[in-house]
Amino acid sequence: LITFDVYLFLFEELGPRSVEISQNGISSFPVELIPRIKEQMSKLEPRHEKTLRYLLGHLKKVLEHWEITSMTLENLVICWAPSLMSSPNPIHVADPQHLAFQRLLLGTLLLHSELIF
Repeated sequence: LITFDVYLFLFEELGPRSVEISQNGISSFPVELIPRIKEQMSKLEPRHEKTLRYLLGHLKKVLEHWEITSMTLENLVICWAPSLMSSPNPIHVADPQHLAFQRLLLGTLLLHSELIF
């Protein structure tokens, strides 16, 4: 759903910090980066944005019931991030920096969707 151009732009801006942030046990980019993420999300095609917003709403409901579903934020981002975004370069599929970035971006989208969309 997150197009290659949006993914690559955000990765170039935010990706280098991803591994360091995620290693500290943080599941979201700092709030001061949300305007950059919001700007890029606004560049998604309307059908991509609407589908992403709908899916994020569903995942937030799953997260609200984590005690029943065992789907914590960490579990959700590990399962869903690779399906929602990726680099156009297949060599990045297992790259730790890209994986950390994808998890942080999805964590940010889930935790701050009302500010981003």
